[in-house]
This record gives sequence, structure tokens and C-alpha cells, in this order.
Amino acid sequence: MADTKVANKGTQTSVKGSTGKAQKGLSAEEKAALEAESPCLATAATRAGYQAGLEGAGFTEVSIDATREVAQGFSSAIVRAAKPA
Repeated sequence: MADTKVANKGTQTSVKGSTGKAQKGLSAEEKAALEAESPCLATAATRAGYQAGLEGAGFTEVSIDATREVAQGFSSAIVRAAKPA
């Protein structure tokens, strides 16, 4: 993740980065076109997939707030989550 900043306050972790998040899943054709144009966007996680991964790793209170659209259907995001002790 480019320009990533991580802040820890007790069990609260906040990550701010510039990785795009797909608003919806990509079709095989869309993914192939993006891989040729921008591999970073082609491998972006969906919001639901990213949240599920954090929750699967034991994080709670997950929030994903889009900050700006970086390409159609993709946005930078601030991700916050707590990891119980």
C-alpha cells in the first residue's frame, strides 16, 4: 500500500492508505483490461471482501470510509478496526 500510515491507540488500529477499493466485483474482462492498464487497481479488494478479511483475522468494529474516487468504481479509503486483546 503506497503512502500507508498506521496509528495504534491501545487496541484501536487506524490505517490510512492510497490503495483503491473496488465498489463491486470485476468481471474477467474488466480485470484483464485493468491488469494491462493498472495492475494495482486490478488486484484491489472489494469493500465487502476487505471487511470480511479483517473480521476473519479477529478484528472488530471495522469501518471503511471512502476518501476520494481514484478511478471509476475505485476509491482510496481510511480503514479502522479494533483487535481485542
